[in-house]
Amino acid sequence: GTPIYMEGEFHRDTPHNVLKPYADKLIISNSNTGLPLGDVDDWLPASAGDVTIEDEKPFLIEKYISINEQIYAPQDAVDIILANEDTSQNLSDVYPGTLEQVLDDNENVIGLTGHLGVRYGLVFSIILGGKKFLVMKTEIDALDFEISKFAPLEANSKLLLCLYNQLVDDQKFQIVMKYIFNVTKSLSIAAIYNDLGFIPSIGEVTVDDGEAYGSESSIDNKPGSSVVIELDFDDEIVSVEEKGKEGWASVDNRTPGFLAGLFVNEWDKWDRILLRNSKRKIKKMFNIYYRHGFEFSPGDLGDLPRPGQLLVSNLRNAMKPKPGLQLLPWWKLRSLRTNPFDSKGNICENE
Repeated sequence: GTPIYMEGEFHRDTPHNVLKPYADKLIISNSNTGLPLGDVDDWLPASAGDVTIEDEKPFLIEKYISINEQIYAPQDAVDIILANEDTSQNLSDVYPGTLEQVLDDNENVIGLTGHLGVRYGLVFSIILGGKKFLVMKTEIDALDFEISKFAPLEANSKLLLCLYNQLVDDQKFQIVMKYIFNVTKSLSIAAIYNDLGFIPSIGEVTVDDGEAYGSESSIDNKPGSSVVIELDFDDEIVSVEEKGKEGWASVDNRTPGFLAGLFVNEWDKWDRILLRNSKRKIKKMFNIYYRHGFEFSPGDLGDLPRPGQLLVSNLRNAMKPKPGLQLLPWWKLRSLRTNPFDSKGNICENE
């Protein structure tokens, strides 16, 4: 006979619901990694100002099911829908929403307009001060099947993938991700922040005056780290205690006297300029690739000479004598060019 699936772990004599398979369950996964799509949190039935949230992350995505424009957590909505007495009806019979029939000139139904009363959705919120505030939400209609075949909004489902795609295509979501919190540029922003803030931050945390040097200083309050090792009578290590205090010596303590600072570039007197003598050399090394007539895009070397050919060519030119070098005054030596010809053998124009 035909198997009948019923609610519950074990069969019981009292009346209980009959479960009907409505479709094969699909699990969406990444074709490259094989990892499943994943899931998002269920919607919390509270307004923006009534719930306190850990604001370790600035944004929050929640899934929900709306019934007649009233938002519910997915499982709560499923329980409400399946609680109807006649589950053989279609969803549109009980929750028509704003659906209306579209008729042609002959009063024949050619389509529908509006939305079904039951919809799946994702809500995108921002967390400020431990509370969530709505930014946008996206919804799709539920399939107009029998109520008994109503599909929940589950993890790793194709339904959730469709909502993901609608969410990322929404204009408000793109504005947030591109202009307010640009995820694609976060690595560059972090690199710029570290580059500009790393050196100025050195030496900003200091201990009090007199704790680094002088009669008031001790191993407990000196900045830095120390280790106290306790030995027994056989010189075996009994315990190791690590101590330390974060920071540098105070500005007054680490500033040398007038004569002590002569011929020494102290940290507080350094202008913090890196690669002062290297920038010009580095620019000169790469200058040939930008002024030699090569046309290429990143990742496409085209007809550029191989590194080995460039090395041999540079070595050969370095061993050739430079005629007239001794005849030039010192102030004209900087105008010398190692090669007056470009990559095509033409004489370079004066610049």
